[in-house]
Amino acid sequence: MNALKGTIGERAARIVGGGCDIVLHCNGVMDEMKAVVNEAIPLSGDALRRANAVEAGFGKGDGADEQAIRAEFHGLLAVA
Repeated sequence: MNALKGTIGERAARIVGGGCDIVLHCNGVMDEMKAVVNEAIPLSGDALRRANAVEAGFGKGDGADEQAIRAEFHGLLAVA
């Protein structure tokens, strides 16, 4: 989104207005994430049908312990 001009919210609005179903925001800055959410609209119509079709293809969870997986991941990234 940094290739676009304007605030993060304005950019998100233009992305949605341009026909994208979703807006990805990945840097974890909460104020920016809130601005994106304020401009995002709930999925409906064909976009909602596409999202539901994708979700239907997911299998059931495997019962993995998310906290344990995160701890293992962070341990693997730790610098010795």
